[in-house]
Amino acid sequence: MDSTMKMETIGGCEVGAMQKWEDENGNGQMVITELVPYQMIIYDLSFYDGKYTSVGKFMIDPQDEGGFLISWSDEGDLGYNPLHRYYGLMMDSQLGPSFEEGLENLKKVCEAAPPYPDIKITEMEPTPAIVIKTSCSF
Repeated sequence: MDSTMKMETIGGCEVGAMQKWEDENGNGQMVITELVPYQMIIYDLSFYDGKYTSVGKFMIDPQDEGGFLISWSDEGDLGYNPLHRYYGLMMDSQLGPSFEEGLENLKKVCEAAPPYPDIKITEMEPTPAIVIKTSCSF
């Protein structure tokens, strides 16, 4: 939403993966701290060099009729400062529309993806593997 924002993504969808950003209003980062595929993603969010922090969660619940129900929440400690606590009362009205837009965008991306009816999730025995990680420019 901010044209001056510089964003950096480190890692993929894995514990420790991070998004960092900086704009004219300050900086922040989001780090994945827990990940259970097809069940949940938990992340730590911080702004202004860690001055303000919260924990966010995406809970993924399979539905009987197919598909998934995604619940997105974010919570943090507002401390004892009365102004911060008062501001906390307005968080839903300020951040709620962004959460709704994010969930709606996620729904559009998922529904636009091609169907994969033959894919099955299975566990395999551990085996040695060689992996070469590298990066390239766009």
